[in-house]
Amino acid sequence: MGSGLPTEHNVHQVVQALRPEARVVYVDIDPIVLAHGHALLADNPNTTVITADMTRPEQVLSHPDTRRLIDFTRPLAVLLFSIPHCIPDDEAVRRTIHTPMARAVPGSFLAISHVVADDTATAERVTRTITEFGMPWKTRTPGQVAAWLTDLEAIEPGLVDIDTWRPDPTQPPLSDVAPALASYVGRSRATKRAYEYGGVLRKP
Repeated sequence: MGSGLPTEHNVHQVVQALRPEARVVYVDIDPIVLAHGHALLADNPNTTVITADMTRPEQVLSHPDTRRLIDFTRPLAVLLFSIPHCIPDDEAVRRTIHTPMARAVPGSFLAISHVVADDTATAERVTRTITEFGMPWKTRTPGQVAAWLTDLEAIEPGLVDIDTWRPDPTQPPLSDVAPALASYVGRSRATKRAYEYGGVLRKP
């Protein structure tokens, strides 16, 4: 959900390196994303990108390409990385998470991350700072995010700062960061007012 423009080590590239028959549906509302995605995936019959509003998940679930590629009688995975904080309305976030997971069979997974702050006052300050730039946004606390997920079983190490979620020293390196962004790479948690929180959860 909320795939954004193609980048390095996209979901389908990672999963299909392990299981070539795996099927992936990317979802985004931006027509530019759709155009780039279709160009990237033109020769991949097991992967597509659809334009739909993720806060109306029935659009996603009923889309012909979703129904063509995703077998809802088998376990699946819903990925919501760096997305829920872009949805200020709490009920819309719950709907975005719960509707596809309700449709998924037991044994399915949710992978999720959300920018949080450890206290409400800091969360509100970060929200104001970002929304002043015109971006829809709501920083929440870890407790608020965890409250949406109580019906799911968190996989170890649970819901944490994602920098600490099973770091993989063998992960292939990404390309070098542009010089203008280099100063933001590797900032310590101690210097951050907010951080990205999440994990992987299983539907029992």
